Amino acid sequence: MRIGIDVRKYRDFGIGTYIQNLLHALDSQTDHDVVMFVSPSDEQKIRQSHRGTVVLNSSAKYSLSELFTLSAQANDHQVDLFHSPHYTLPYGLRSKRVVTINDIIHLRFPEYYSVVQRTYAYAMMRHACAAADAVLVCSEFTKSELVHRIPVSEKKVHVTHYGVSWKFGRKLSPAGKAGFWETRGIREPVVLYVGSLKPHKNIPVLFDAMVRVRKEIEARIVLVGEKLDDHPHLMAYARERGIDGCIVSVGRLREEELVAAYQSAGVVVLPSLYEGFGFPILEANASRTPVIGANAGSIPEVMGEGGLLFDPSDPEGFAAAILDVLKDGSLRKSLIERGQRNVERFSWEYCAKRTLAIYESVVGGSVTGK
Repeated sequence: MRIGIDVRKYRDFGIGTYIQNLLHALDSQTDHDVVMFVSPSDEQKIRQSHRGTVVLNSSAKYSLSELFTLSAQANDHQVDLFHSPHYTLPYGLRSKRVVTINDIIHLRFPEYYSVVQRTYAYAMMRHACAAADAVLVCSEFTKSELVHRIPVSEKKVHVTHYGVSWKFGRKLSPAGKAGFWETRGIREPVVLYVGSLKPHKNIPVLFDAMVRVRKEIEARIVLVGEKLDDHPHLMAYARERGIDGCIVSVGRLREEELVAAYQSAGVVVLPSLYEGFGFPILEANASRTPVIGANAGSIPEVMGEGGLLFDPSDPEGFAAAILDVLKDGSLRKSLIERGQRNVERFSWEYCAKRTLAIYESVVGGSVTGK
């Protein structure tokens, strides 16, 4: 079987993690030919990291051109199956088609997007669900959301839970953990947030909670991912709440630095109003660091018993949970142990195995999807 995969979002948050780890797992699990459609800026990295054929595609993400250039290239390379890891499935594919829809946030929170963005997302999701032979989602929550908002048969939608990289479980030495923040001039304890700063991430509630936390503990918020400087409204909100001095925005970190950040944090937080999956939960679990997440979206499904949940509209409850984790050693130990058990439910190897089985069923005709 010749499998084509659009990997142009290789470095994106969330979807990029999915693409990278799916490719690594496929590298070791299959002898099928893999054709990767790659942005020119990622060519060298992907050639060094993965086996298979690399085909450059310069179309911008979310552009009209990507809907046709990708299908032309896939047809030229005679792929048996094309997998889009995002809801933009190209038109004109002659192969079987699989699409991954990670969330439907454009439909759940339309106020965060322009009319053009909402219309485009809805049209692309409808097209993808209609044209695909199989639709993959990362959680039961996302499956339920999708089948209730897009006209797609439930039988066509398959849950392939994501995993977590083994690198997050690699133990740092006590000295290495103790010195990670110190060498960066950041005082502990650290409340760590990893991800984008989009509106649904609910960052103002984190800032509100820290006002309460700082009355008892001089904790710092460390933001990893998008830079706070790129969101003036959030910077202004932090200044208004008087906590701008305890926020450190470090931007993106190299993988080894991210692993160290997780393992050195006092607690990891995920206050989102909506998540299709929620990688920081498992990354914290694997890193042996307690995690607190909002009782929203797929977070309860992914977290299981591996962390604490709070009402995302209640900063006081959020603050209380943070203080409990930072101050109560027995609670920390319990959460770490529970997290270690929880993370065992998820692996990229299983995700890839299930994805491959769906590919083979689609190409073999046992999954028609129509």
